[in-house]
Amino acid sequence: MPDLGFRVEAYFLHRRGLLSMLSPQARARLERFGRAGDSSPLREAQADAAFAEAAVETISRAGVQPARIALLHGALQVGQPLWEELAINIRGSGLYARYDRGDVNVRIPFSAPIAEFGTRLVGDFSPEHVVKAASARLHLSGRHRLFLFGYVTAVGSISATVRLLVIGRRIAVDGWGSPYADRLFVSPEQIQEFDRMGTIDRSQRDLQVLRTVPEATIKRWFAEIIWQPTIPKDWGGETSDLWTADLHLSGSPPVAVRAAFIFKGPAAFHPMTIADLGKNGDQIDRLFREPADLLILQHCHDIRAEIHNMMEKYAADFRNPRQYSIIDGGSTLRILRAYKKL
Repeated sequence: MPDLGFRVEAYFLHRRGLLSMLSPQARARLERFGRAGDSSPLREAQADAAFAEAAVETISRAGVQPARIALLHGALQVGQPLWEELAINIRGSGLYARYDRGDVNVRIPFSAPIAEFGTRLVGDFSPEHVVKAASARLHLSGRHRLFLFGYVTAVGSISATVRLLVIGRRIAVDGWGSPYADRLFVSPEQIQEFDRMGTIDRSQRDLQVLRTVPEATIKRWFAEIIWQPTIPKDWGGETSDLWTADLHLSGSPPVAVRAAFIFKGPAAFHPMTIADLGKNGDQIDRLFREPADLLILQHCHDIRAEIHNMMEKYAADFRNPRQYSIIDGGSTLRILRAYKKL
């Protein structure tokens, strides 16, 4: 299995706010950075890294949920801690210059839409807590995909106000600065059992072919392709449709992983949304309860971005990060044709 560890490269850190949420042990480790004396750039960078690491520990220890999963199961609540990774609009133009000229009351507003739930995370922050790294202000101006951690201070009909404690990027520990989210996603082409799909032209997207193929047939065909002899019967409390301890990720040598599948047939023959996955998207929730390293969602049609976002958030569980794959109708066609099922 690939290393799914990560670190947070912080651009904004509210150290005092973080200290109030940390365990006594974590606070004790950070005390040395509050002592007078060395305030060199190296010391400041070390302190930033230590506080960011403590934030990650806090999220993991407390089981803090991403905003999307919290919204999936109900409304956000005042006082609720949350994290999220999404596109954030930050209106910093000109405001940092005002702060540099002595206006200590300047606040930098931000807004982060979560369109599939009809809401957005909003708020502002002080330039005082932006880290000293030269690139930090560049990342905290304009529109960027960023990681945030904070807690809810107000909830309205179309937005939730968040007091920020950390803004930054999650970076794979061995990925030379590559975004952590890239490490979590596995394309169908990266699964060795599906490698023949590369022989089928991507332009073959006549999805109507799948409209008349029952879900049970799709499930049986995939089981045959991955050499899985046991095909469980469907029942109301299932956590997945198919499970195997012997799927392989391409590599040298290939890596064996445990994998669990959900199949969605033509009963919902349209681009998949959260509503197609049970009440409150509970089919994704159940899928991620499986003892599997790779969680796979298959559908006979297109799959909207909101599903990718939700699968990514479940996979990014701070206590148990895993990988996920999404097989939409186009990829399903290529796989089934490559293995002579269609």
